[in-house]
Amino acid sequence: MGHTRIGRLRRSMKWKEVVLSFCAGASFDKLAGDILQAAKDNLNEQNLTQDAAYQKSVYLLVQMGIGAQSKNFIEHMHSIGIDLSANPSVQELIGKVSEAIDDAAWKEHNVKTDLGEFAKLGLVNAITHVAHLECDVKQQMPGMPPLPGLSVFNTFGKRVNLAEMNRVFIARTMGHALNYYMAKFIPQLTGHADRVLSLHELNDSYNALYQHCYETGQVVKEISGDWLALHQYHLKDMSDSTIRKHANHMVTKMIDALILGVD
Repeated sequence: MGHTRIGRLRRSMKWKEVVLSFCAGASFDKLAGDILQAAKDNLNEQNLTQDAAYQKSVYLLVQMGIGAQSKNFIEHMHSIGIDLSANPSVQELIGKVSEAIDDAAWKEHNVKTDLGEFAKLGLVNAITHVAHLECDVKQQMPGMPPLPGLSVFNTFGKRVNLAEMNRVFIARTMGHALNYYMAKFIPQLTGHADRVLSLHELNDSYNALYQHCYETGQVVKEISGDWLALHQYHLKDMSDSTIRKHANHMVTKMIDALILGVD
């Protein structure tokens, strides 16, 4: 298992400490376990496979890597239904993939799920994150202008960048999902001592939740890096079934790693 092979994950906070930041009181210890169990029960393979928006998000994530490696990003994205202009911006790509995910959610009598919306936000964050990383590196070179959108997209095929995109995607997706389950469980607590005291504290709690998921996402980054190494020059040969297995495996590994680090 990935989290075993790479050793104990370094986290700035334990999972129970993250949950405690949302609520104070004696019940938080059980609450931490209940939230992860709810995620494990609901984000099972069947539900993940049937969630069109979640699957579409991962499909597009992989396809962007394939497009970058093909050396003709625009043409490849056009071949999968993402029509971009000749010189697309990061904002244009985000808008197009978001629309495609929404379309997948409603197609053939599917329903728009919370997980699908979380995955869409996760993909947007992944694109933005790596685009900013690439631009920051370029701007650190004296006299070099900022990278245009298309130049950034062509870097998505790098093993390190696509692995990082996978990490940010699943970290954000799981962060939103865990926050959703917290919102269902925390109102069951009673008493003033069980409440977050201010919006400032709540914002800090959200940040702690995402940071915990990002740190846990090192598991997915390592696995994605190994997976991409096997297909480094053959991403174009990946089947829909292979991508779907990757999509489901990311969630499974994240939940396993979160449970492993609960104490």
